[in-house]
This record gives sequence, structure tokens and C-alpha cells, in this order.
Amino acid sequence: MDSKKKLDALTSLRFFAAALIVAFHTGTILGIGDISKVIPASQAVSFFFVLSGYILAYAYPDFSESGTTRKFYVARVARVWPLHIATMLIWILLIYKLDPATILWENGIARMIATIFMVQSWMPVEIWATSVNGVSWSISTEIFFYLLFPIIAKRFASGWKQILVIELFVICAVLIFSSSLPNKDPFSVSASGLMYFFPPTRLLEFTIGIGLFHLTQYLKYLKVH
Repeated sequence: MDSKKKLDALTSLRFFAAALIVAFHTGTILGIGDISKVIPASQAVSFFFVLSGYILAYAYPDFSESGTTRKFYVARVARVWPLHIATMLIWILLIYKLDPATILWENGIARMIATIFMVQSWMPVEIWATSVNGVSWSISTEIFFYLLFPIIAKRFASGWKQILVIELFVICAVLIFSSSLPNKDPFSVSASGLMYFFPPTRLLEFTIGIGLFHLTQYLKYLKVH
């Protein structure tokens, strides 16, 4: 990534999306009200997932060289995990004020461990997915994207149709299963937990980002030739 030209235009879009997410979660505190009634700020997370797929496809176009996959995994964990732990500790200090009663309620130790290892969004229960530092559920989901990215990237050019069909099948299966669950229940598996937090149902957004990168490359090729 360091040897490639930075995507400044996309970086600026990332800033605005991040600002929307902050405003969405803190609008009442900041005195600007619920901005989701005016702007679909909750969709900024989807934008980040699409953008992540695009940028990773740009930064890592080839995994054929030996050791590239391992280097990718090491680089992703080194980039994400230390900051994740730091923000979690800040949250515990400033929000929970080191109070065990507010941190460890309702299987708090197990939820804390899941959050530390960034697997909390795999439990499609709101209090699990949003444990400790609530917004870190998206990092847990991103880790799943990173795990699959080398596999998807190697096969995307020749097998993108099959990849999309599989992902759509997974989403449809989750939708059918979710129809028998409560729409939203913070203490048990719910439809919103499966459709919003559960990593496999968000993979399509990440894959769309990869597809958009390949599309732009194809359009560039057509322009040149």
C-alpha cells in the first residue's frame, strides 16, 4: 500500500462518513438531535464496508507471491488491534469509570473476552455485539472480511458471479431464519442482530467494494484500448 499512490478522494469521503457516524451516535449529546431523521447516517457503516473492499483490492491486487497472504494478515492485525484495545480501555475509563458492576453485568467477562479478540459480532445479540465499546462491532466484522479477502481476491476476476451468488444465498438463508425471530431484542438472538451485526450478512457490501475496484480497472483498460 505504501508504494502505491494514495486515494485522496476516497480518504476525504471516509472523513465525511466518519463524521456522520459520530453525529448519529452523539447527536443528542451534542445538541443537534437525531440526524437520522434527515440523513440516513446509519448507512455510513455500509459505505465504510464498501470502501474497505475497494481500498484493499487497490492495495493488494496480487497474492501470488509466496508469503503475501501472511504479510497481509500481520499488517491488518497490527493496524487494527492495538488501536481497538486502546479505545476499549479509554471507554472503560471514561464511560464506565472502572466500575465492575457496569462492565461485567450479563456475562460481562465472556463479552469482554470476545471483544478483546474482536469476535463479538459473531454473537448476533445486541449486548454481545456492542459490548464495552459498542461501535467496535464493525471492527469485529471487518476482521472477518480481512480473513476472507485473500481468498476472494484470488478468485474474483474469474469467479465473481459464483462469489456473489453464494453471498446472496447466505443473506437469503439468514432472512428466512430471521423471520421466526423477534425483530429486535438486545438480550437474545434477533432479526436485527443477524442482519446488522452478523459478519456473513455484511460480506456482500465488502465484496461490492472489491467489484467496484475491478470495474474501474476494466473501464480504464477500455479507455486506453
